[in-house]
Amino acid sequence: FFYVTELYGTIRVVKRDGSVGTYASGLLDFNPTGAFPGSGEQGLAGIAVDPVSGDVFVSVLHDSTTNPGTHYPKVVRFSSNDGGLTAASSTVLLDMIGESQGQSHQISSVTLHPDGKLLVHMGDGFVAATAQDLDSYRGKILRMNLDGTPASDNPFYDLGDGVNSRDYIWAYGVRNAFGGAWRALDGLQYTVENGPSVDRIGKVVPGRNFGWTGTNASMLTHALYAWDPAHGPVNIAFVQPETFGGSGFPADKFDHAFVSE
Repeated sequence: FFYVTELYGTIRVVKRDGSVGTYASGLLDFNPTGAFPGSGEQGLAGIAVDPVSGDVFVSVLHDSTTNPGTHYPKVVRFSSNDGGLTAASSTVLLDMIGESQGQSHQISSVTLHPDGKLLVHMGDGFVAATAQDLDSYRGKILRMNLDGTPASDNPFYDLGDGVNSRDYIWAYGVRNAFGGAWRALDGLQYTVENGPSVDRIGKVVPGRNFGWTGTNASMLTHALYAWDPAHGPVNIAFVQPETFGGSGFPADKFDHAFVSE
């Protein structure tokens, strides 16, 4: 099956014959209506599927119970009892209460790596300073186990002061990392990110600071490629034998990154 997140709270499932069903719906606890692009540009975003269990992982915003209208990011795992056609239950893996986000600079892409870890891309919530603050989940790429706990080999992992954002951080200093993908050749994550007027592709290594401080110049930090002026890259995928057997592409396209703008 092929799963699709729709921004305003629905997950669709597409079967091999092209028929489309609803895996889950009504996943937002706030009215998403708003100007688009603008205030309506928030809701349900990233998705990944566990090849072992068939469970579906998504990233989404939810409404604050104490301050309605303020939205916080969370990661949710869905399970099915009918072979993946519909969700039967859901579990919140990580709820980042207090980390307000919205309008595209929100939680976004999630990537399930072969090592069994989930990488989660977090926008800065339109507050650039969060990207350099290790005590904030915003402006980061997070790494967690599939039960929602932080991976113990993360660079800032230390449970001596309890579980917090530092335990989850894999890399930081990002502004708005829309898309991410695992590359088999080096086993690393790559991300495409939107800046104010300069965008970039970056290679994610543990503990890396991508340098976002609120300027276009800072978007050049660790950029493998930069778009200047901005093109708005939103996703990236590698064509490689390890992913769907190369998806039918010829061998001379293997290890190429394809980016949607």
